[in-house]
Amino acid sequence: MLPIKRSTVPVVISFLAALVLICGCRSSRKEMNPQFARYIEAYTAGVISKQSAIRVQLNGQVNVTHTTNEPIEKEIFDFSPSVKGKAYWVDATTIEFRPDENLQPGKTYDVTFKLGKVIEVPADLKTFNFGFKVIKPSYSVESNGLKASSSTTLDKMSYSGSVYTADVENPQAIEKLLTVQYGGQALPVSWTHNAADHTSKFVINNISRASTARNMELNWNGAPIKAEYSDKNTVEVPAVGDFKVLDVKVVAEPEQHLLVQFSDPVSPAQSLEGLIGISGFSDLRYTIDGSEVSVYAPQKMEGNYNVVVNEGVINITDKRLGKSYSSNINVANSSPSVSIPGKGVILPQSDKLVMPFDAVNLKAVDVTIIKIYENNVPQYLQRNDLNGSEELRRVAKPVVQQTIRLDNDKSLNLHKQNRFFIDLDKMLRTEPGAIYRITIGFRKAYAITACTAADSTGNGQADQSSEEDYDYYGYGEKIDEDDDFWETYNSYYPYGYNWEARNDACSPSYYNKDRWASRNIIASNIGLIAKRGNDNSMLVAVTDIRDTKPMIGVELELLDYQQQVIFKTKSDGEGMAKFDLKRKPYLLIAKKDNERGYLKLDDGSSLPLSRFDVQGEEIQNGIKGFLYGERGVWRPGDSLYLTFILEDKDAKLPPDHPVTLEIYNPKGQLYKRLNQTQGLNGFYNFNTATNPEDPTGSWVAKVKVGGATFTKNLRIETVKPNRLKIKMDFGSYTSLQKGSTPGTLSAMWLFGATAQNLKAKVDVSLVEQKTTFKNFPDFTFDDPVTKFEAENKTIFEGPLNENGNAPVNANIQLGKIAPGQLKANFEVKVFEPGGDFSIDHFSMPYNPFTSYVGVQLPAGDRNTGMIFTDKDHTVNIVDVDGNGNLTSGDKQVRVELYKIKWRWWWEEGEDDDYSNFTQGTYNQLLSTEEITVHNGKAKWNLRVNSPDWGRYLVRVKDLESGHTSGKAVYIDWPGWAQRLQQDNPAEAAMLSFTSDKKQYKVGEDIVLTIPSNAGGRGLVSIESGSKVIKSYWINTEKGQTVYRLKAEKNMSPNIYVNISLLQPHAQTMNDLPIRMYGTIPVKVEDPTTILKPVISMPEKLRPETEGSITVSESNGKPMTYTIALVDEGLLDLTRFKTPDPHSSFYAREALGVKTWDLFDYVLGAWSVNMDRILTIGGDEGLNRNAGAAKANRFKPVVKYMGPFYLRSGQKQTHKFKLPPYIGSLKAMVVAGQDGAYGSAEKTVAIKKPLMLLTSAPRVLGPSETIQLPVTVFGLEPNVRSATVTLNTSPLLEVVGERSKTVTFPQPGEQIVYFDVKVKSQTGIARIKATAASGAEKAEEEVELDVRNPNPVITNIIESTLEAGQNWQTPFTGVGMAGSNKGTLEVSTIPALNLGKRLRFLIEYPHGCIEQTTSGVFPQLVLNQLMDLKESELANIDRNIKAGIVRLKNFQTSDGGFSYWPGGGQSDEWGTNYAGNFLIEAQARGYTLTPGILDQWKKYQRNKASTWAPNTQNFYGGDLTQAYRLYLLALAKVPELGAMNRLKEFRYISAPAKWRLAAAYKLAGQPEVANSLIQGLNTDVKPYNQLGGTFGSDLRDKAMILETLTILGQRTKANELLKQVAAQLSQADQWYSTQTTAYSLIAIAKFCGANKGGSKMNFTYNLNGTSGTVNGASYVVQLPVNFNTGASGNLSIKNNGSNVLYTRLILQGQPESGQEPVAANNPDVLGMQVTYHTRDGKALDPATLKQGADFMATITITNPGKRGYYEQMALSQIFPSGWEIINTRLMENDSAFQASPFTYQDIRDDRVYTYFNIEENKKRTYNVLLNAAYLGRFYLPATSCEAMYDNSIHAYQAGKWVEVVR
Repeated sequence: MLPIKRSTVPVVISFLAALVLICGCRSSRKEMNPQFARYIEAYTAGVISKQSAIRVQLNGQVNVTHTTNEPIEKEIFDFSPSVKGKAYWVDATTIEFRPDENLQPGKTYDVTFKLGKVIEVPADLKTFNFGFKVIKPSYSVESNGLKASSSTTLDKMSYSGSVYTADVENPQAIEKLLTVQYGGQALPVSWTHNAADHTSKFVINNISRASTARNMELNWNGAPIKAEYSDKNTVEVPAVGDFKVLDVKVVAEPEQHLLVQFSDPVSPAQSLEGLIGISGFSDLRYTIDGSEVSVYAPQKMEGNYNVVVNEGVINITDKRLGKSYSSNINVANSSPSVSIPGKGVILPQSDKLVMPFDAVNLKAVDVTIIKIYENNVPQYLQRNDLNGSEELRRVAKPVVQQTIRLDNDKSLNLHKQNRFFIDLDKMLRTEPGAIYRITIGFRKAYAITACTAADSTGNGQADQSSEEDYDYYGYGEKIDEDDDFWETYNSYYPYGYNWEARNDACSPSYYNKDRWASRNIIASNIGLIAKRGNDNSMLVAVTDIRDTKPMIGVELELLDYQQQVIFKTKSDGEGMAKFDLKRKPYLLIAKKDNERGYLKLDDGSSLPLSRFDVQGEEIQNGIKGFLYGERGVWRPGDSLYLTFILEDKDAKLPPDHPVTLEIYNPKGQLYKRLNQTQGLNGFYNFNTATNPEDPTGSWVAKVKVGGATFTKNLRIETVKPNRLKIKMDFGSYTSLQKGSTPGTLSAMWLFGATAQNLKAKVDVSLVEQKTTFKNFPDFTFDDPVTKFEAENKTIFEGPLNENGNAPVNANIQLGKIAPGQLKANFEVKVFEPGGDFSIDHFSMPYNPFTSYVGVQLPAGDRNTGMIFTDKDHTVNIVDVDGNGNLTSGDKQVRVELYKIKWRWWWEEGEDDDYSNFTQGTYNQLLSTEEITVHNGKAKWNLRVNSPDWGRYLVRVKDLESGHTSGKAVYIDWPGWAQRLQQDNPAEAAMLSFTSDKKQYKVGEDIVLTIPSNAGGRGLVSIESGSKVIKSYWINTEKGQTVYRLKAEKNMSPNIYVNISLLQPHAQTMNDLPIRMYGTIPVKVEDPTTILKPVISMPEKLRPETEGSITVSESNGKPMTYTIALVDEGLLDLTRFKTPDPHSSFYAREALGVKTWDLFDYVLGAWSVNMDRILTIGGDEGLNRNAGAAKANRFKPVVKYMGPFYLRSGQKQTHKFKLPPYIGSLKAMVVAGQDGAYGSAEKTVAIKKPLMLLTSAPRVLGPSETIQLPVTVFGLEPNVRSATVTLNTSPLLEVVGERSKTVTFPQPGEQIVYFDVKVKSQTGIARIKATAASGAEKAEEEVELDVRNPNPVITNIIESTLEAGQNWQTPFTGVGMAGSNKGTLEVSTIPALNLGKRLRFLIEYPHGCIEQTTSGVFPQLVLNQLMDLKESELANIDRNIKAGIVRLKNFQTSDGGFSYWPGGGQSDEWGTNYAGNFLIEAQARGYTLTPGILDQWKKYQRNKASTWAPNTQNFYGGDLTQAYRLYLLALAKVPELGAMNRLKEFRYISAPAKWRLAAAYKLAGQPEVANSLIQGLNTDVKPYNQLGGTFGSDLRDKAMILETLTILGQRTKANELLKQVAAQLSQADQWYSTQTTAYSLIAIAKFCGANKGGSKMNFTYNLNGTSGTVNGASYVVQLPVNFNTGASGNLSIKNNGSNVLYTRLILQGQPESGQEPVAANNPDVLGMQVTYHTRDGKALDPATLKQGADFMATITITNPGKRGYYEQMALSQIFPSGWEIINTRLMENDSAFQASPFTYQDIRDDRVYTYFNIEENKKRTYNVLLNAAYLGRFYLPATSCEAMYDNSIHAYQAGKWVEVVR
């Protein structure tokens, strides 16, 4: 019966007529008056049995009286055609008409029910008309197949099956349906009937097998039951002795399994494991029943599978099967389910609007329809695509809830999948712009399963009493009358849900929302294609989905994400609209009459292009840019000359639009920002500089303009320029060959003189690289099994000849086999006579094999790379020489096939680790074969037969050269592969088309060939890196369509041709998608874009003179240009090439146009779910757009000029002054104008007849001696001799002669040595070397630092003076002369050791957030502790301002502060601590960096409000939160809610309570503050923390002291003050920077808040200086004067009444070798320092040969006894005579890889490395060094320490070392 169901939604009835179920076809019916619902609840409808009665059920509220089964005398039914019978009341509200005879099969009956004769109703409702149809006779047959008659019979078989009739039929008639003929005779058929199920089963027994196979004929004739269906089946009965597989079937009930049918009974004694397999499953179960084997999978099967039966199966006589059998099967879903085919949402209005759905094993479904109102669609699409279901209640309302019967048509077999249709015609036409979400669900009562059969009611209706199955967990909002609906709709699981039973159709847990099918539907003919360029230009094309024709005059609205209309337009006569937008749109709405089209335009919804070749340079917002510098590396402190060229061809930017340069340090933190608004023709000049102390490493420069960003890496390293020009030339060789590759090493002085007889050294580091040859891009030439570790070789070490040349024979012998070609990284050094060296780095391929074998496996599936079993696959093999040319003749290769371990769950891609590859159980050698390669080519056949499957490795070895290559492939059964393909069919929508050439010149024709079908249309779009250039519609032709277009100037450097092919929606000629799309790149060259600058200047210039450079353009074109004159010695360090803007601006552009369309959402456009496959595309390579007084030792010779404008046909001359420099300058001109670009360069020697060069170390140390070489060049015949004089500053002493004479028998160079000793002092030393020869004179000044590398040591003499007492003591300065410092400290509180503690903070070398803050924070409050002089106040002011500026480098994007400058992650305690300083600094009148504190507050408030204790922060986390809350209160933005939550935290620690109390006091709640600390002790147990809060017991006491000061508890505070001060006063006690600083801060704050108790009065005499002090400060400091010598006397008398704590603090740096030795404890931290040669041989650094390369290796060990060590600092300072070779500048940096570190700073003479180390782990760090300078030097101590716990340290004492000839 079809119910008329009431609903709380008033519109349900009006839609009732529209909601009609159609099965397999469409039908129409008259519209019903919805008023009948007041009187009639349900009635008979649909398709019924010929034996059915006809019922009408009245509404329960209708008032009628009668008895059950009471006949109705009135004629209340009229039938057409007529039916005889009588009507009865069968219950209180149901009337049933019982026909006297069966109804006529196949007939449609119209019924008039006279409702007015039963109850009183309005006149227009007196008759109720309805209809039904009687089942047409039909039947279907299901065969069970042949099986052996018994488990022991080989010659008799039986055949069985079932007949299903559509309606009840006479059993005798059914038995006449089938006749059987076999061997010329009729065979009897046995039958059993089940009338209730309309099922009859038949068996044909005793089918005899003959000696040959015979056919059995089954004839089916439907006439006995008046069915039209007839058929004939032929079944082959196998011959006796023919043992084979007959069939494989899927059996769904009672337990799903596969039934494999054999011709003979199968041996029950045989284990079938591995003999019968199902793809994708292991652990199968088997049962044998005669000739049938049931195979059970461990999980439910659904979809396509491959079944393989191995030839090893035997029958009962042990006969083998003979050959393997393979079959593809499809396992349909047999559990109750519904599904909606495809993914279509848009329903074109070409016919009746219906939606299909498939159902299996269900007799009814619940249909729910929700309407998303048209004006809510933009809001809906914010969270959803067109078929989404997020947040529906905000935008939609339920309009239909109805149960629909699926079992009215009795001819349907509901156990199988059937397709039904829901008629939505009227509903969709009511509000066409709305989106309707249709959900089809079901309950357990509707299921047809073995376990639910008993639940069915007798009349076949769904059991409405089991509503509890439909109750769902959930909670609802109380909003409107739909609350109950949404509570059910949005909830997920039924009551009593059991996850383990979720797949059991007999459990209520199966029937949850997961099983339902939902789909959105919108009725529209509007097809939309939208394209947006990077410059926000847009093209929209509108078509009619039905016929692909353009739609004209369609209104187009573009909305942003906030649903605001940002643009409106209409489609033109071609159905297109082109326009520019100012910002990105989010949604396109198209309107035509009542139709609507919606297209989301977010980036994630665009059509994927990862399968197409669209990579290149990305064009941002239609703007191009080129950022270049004048060189490739800078020293810290150097000037940077950066120039940016802006190309804005479409003039999108106003003339004075700002261009911003941002520079970021190696930690990623913003260092500097510069703005330019005035450029010259697109050239913007940025001149800036770094500071000498800035960190070294890779910096980044970013230019931001017009929403685009262009980046460049800047290398800042402590380099020194080369003075020699080095060339390593291997002639025509492009790669090194095995055996020997001859080359020539040549060197000359930069100014052109020959580098005669200089020592040279060539080192090569060999590292692994991928082997590729351009003619064989799809072949693999590497062996994945072989791994190669870097090897270092010295291939040359010796002198150059008198011409500066030396032959270098690159004969490299490998220590182990390589996987293929290697990369040879060269490091070439040529040494000056004085030991200094120039260096060059480059790389080239090295061929360790004479020939290479390459392998190419079949491509396989495009998505997975999978190939199939049971097929022959051709493996192509090539053999090439080192240059990639095919070898000639015949040679043998060996091909091996391995089965390898399938480890997909942790490995993927080509980079699988084969390092443990061994032949064994998992890596099994299956076959090996030798084949002949003829003229470099061969083929090999790969075949794997089922049931084998998995991952295989093909390895091919060239037996002559020894090279091996290999490639892995995944091979699986075809059924499994097809199943994967059906899950991923996206490539069906991909269109492949071609152009006749890859490259064109402007003006040539581009010819496109497009595969196509007739009757469609194509949108051809010509696209660039930023926009759509042109677009055309084309009509497609059958087979292929050819289209021509002209290459134009605006298409350079390349375009992309994008084609969308559309087919009419209704076409059924092919199964291609309604839309296919594709894109190809096309290169277009434009010769007019090249500029050719010309440089005119002399070949040589004299130093310290005026020079000039003249610039022109070879063709007289106008241009804008810059000039850079740079020392070639700087350029050669990185092989810097003159910047080439043309290659950047005209590099291939990446596709800059995104495309969207809605055709994937068109219902019926494609038959399967086209989930797109997304893979990572991207760039072809690195992003080209991709950043105290000291001696100025290396002044860069750089002159930068421009930009300038050169008019057409003109020349311009620029003058410049040369510095006192000899060498070589390279002049580089970079030019551009109106889209044309070019560059030029010229090298000029800077020299004169007499020159000299001094070779000195980068730094020197006290007491060191050095042999200082001076090289003198006499380059003209008139220079016969010269007198060389060396003058030094007082820090240095020349031992022996100051002047020496050199002679020049012929023009060339001579060298003289001066012995120089460094005095025991530090400072800036100056050396001036002068050479004179007649009128010619040359001189060079060198400035360098003399530094004492030893740490400061402290000696303290102290005394306590009572009132009236005096004290006298002699003293001696500490450390070497010049480093002596001393302070007399007198205080009325226990002595703080203030001088030592403050200096420790200020001089601590490591600069993290905590140490940076600790260095300046105490200085902020120092004036509260002591009286300061003006000079001291000025110093403090400068330090604090510098600290504020430095802290900005630590701030992260979220407002917090990172531990190291530029770190990406905020450190919570560091953020607290730095913020504390900034708040206090601001309160004292200091100006902060704009926004720094606002961002900090935002971060802190977010953290405060979200803080909760967890396992990571349980210990110490509450103190961090309390400190944060204290600071927010201090900043006057208290977070009282967070404070209260922390106060109530059950496990809050005592330190956190103290800090929180201070927060409450500052927040104006002193009562809470005092109650919080009531009874709390001020004692803290000793502890030290390396990370986290960097805390200690003393630090916590200092924080408590600060809280007591804030609370005004002076007495308690005074007691604690004495404790803290006493601990600070201990001279030998080390405290971390955090502890030291906070202790000083807390004491100073107490003293500042408690003035008056600190009166002091004393007289003193200090080294002859007398004075009287009478003041109120707590502390007075008086400096010690060491001008009269290193010793002195002190006398002091206390004239006041307070006790005075007096101490004399003496500090200095000990001389080299005199420093105290720190004790090591290997149980806490182990450190091993070793030195060895590049090839690993140990050496003693005490005496080294000049020019030797060697490695310093430090190994740090954490024994694990004290846990994880954080914030470790390793300090390595090296002797002045050793050079650090910075491997960061070398391509072979990987050859010297060390353990990971947090940061590493490489300076001129030292390396600082920061790291963490886990328990029981080791860290190894390498530094490559060279013994460069002759002399005796001091190797300072090497130390490693935890920065927050001095007890964790390791130390190796320093020693004197020598560098000798």
